[in-house]
Amino acid sequence: GHSDLADFSRILSSNSEPRLAVVMVTSKKDGKDVKNRLFVYWNPDRAPVNIKMLYEGVVNQFRNSCGVSKLYRAGDNSELNPTRIMEAIR
Repeated sequence: GHSDLADFSRILSSNSEPRLAVVMVTSKKDGKDVKNRLFVYWNPDRAPVNIKMLYEGVVNQFRNSCGVSKLYRAGDNSELNPTRIMEAIR
């Protein structure tokens, strides 16, 4: 739910270096719960450029190997807002 995403966002945003995660998000479609896998790529603006480039080089390969088609990129804390993440799966 939304509270789980809030906890996830808080933990992720506390990292000063990029992180990759696959998140199961439940949303509503036609009144029914629908589970979606979302690949979240946290690449904070404050991260060192060489580290950001390293992650950028593997993000699509890793996402494809996980079999997740939807990608959500975030670079600052405002982009890790649970509402914005939920909007990404619609």
